[in-house]
Amino acid sequence: MADGALYAPSIIRNGLLGEALALLGIEGIGVRHIDVHAHAIGVGDGGTGCWANPRTRWGLGLLCRMARPRSAGRAPSQDQRWAQLLRATADGATCVDHVVVLALDAVHDAAGRRLFDPTSLFIPNDYVFRLCGEHPKFLPGASVHPDRRDALEELHRVAERGAVLIKWLPNAQQIDPADARLTPFYRALVALGLPLLSHLGHEYSLGRSGQHLGDPRRLRRALEEGVTVIGAHCASAGLADDGRENFLHFVDVARRYPNLYGDLSALTLMNRWRYLRRILREEGLLPQLLNGTDYPLPPCGLCFAREVGARRAWSLARIPNLFERDHAIKRAMGVPGEVFARGYQVLPVARSLQRLRRSA
Repeated sequence: MADGALYAPSIIRNGLLGEALALLGIEGIGVRHIDVHAHAIGVGDGGTGCWANPRTRWGLGLLCRMARPRSAGRAPSQDQRWAQLLRATADGATCVDHVVVLALDAVHDAAGRRLFDPTSLFIPNDYVFRLCGEHPKFLPGASVHPDRRDALEELHRVAERGAVLIKWLPNAQQIDPADARLTPFYRALVALGLPLLSHLGHEYSLGRSGQHLGDPRRLRRALEEGVTVIGAHCASAGLADDGRENFLHFVDVARRYPNLYGDLSALTLMNRWRYLRRILREEGLLPQLLNGTDYPLPPCGLCFAREVGARRAWSLARIPNLFERDHAIKRAMGVPGEVFARGYQVLPVARSLQRLRRSA
């Protein structure tokens, strides 16, 4: 992407976001802003192909009510409501230029069979491509389980359709990134120019049985094969098997491998907010950080009252749009503009937009 496109200023319009930034003495970032980590949600009641395990559905309904802006309106099915909510939130976020919308493949066993009982949530690639074809801000983040019988074929298919990355949640999808059998998959990612966005650290939303699979050290095989890896949440949860914080292992691995990035998704939530300050203070790590939100999980402005003051924290908490609230909190905490724009350098955005237009 040309420099002129990358650094075109984002416009911050009047409203609660503008008020919060003005109160904090912060101006617009002056660069384009890409969110590399936002989730598509669905349960399959609208012909979307999505599926949610019964133990997951109740939480999704509650989350939908918490995240809904006034502009979202109503829709006849839950999947349509989720899609409408995502579009309305993106439309209302004047600070965000592009959003990577993530699919999530089902659990597969070593024989390549799809297993729905251990699967918490299944969001098909084709549904994500459909959403991205309907909104100019959306970019597709596909998900391909490496144990699928057609894994390499599906990888090539989603790359051709315009995917900007491949999403894994090893803890919930039962993927071991250190498995030697995955070497052909990693080499295909490199050949296709597709980064891997992989959850790091413990997982609390979609299953907790495979927490050891979120250890950042398990990604060394992919990194040594030359894969560009984005570690979701910078491993900001849990302890590794050696009793050391996953976050500290992430920092060590990132310093050894410049092709490991970390996204700041979920670092404004109630259970991870303390890590945002720690990450920003890690010497030399800033050039390997990208921005993400973990939408639709709601950021907590009040958690940062000690850092920014009670009045300012209350102003942040009042921002109704989740993308804008996350943006304002991070700006208040000192996240520089380059972090919001770095996704344009790491992801094949221009290629994706071209392929999405071609298939429209």
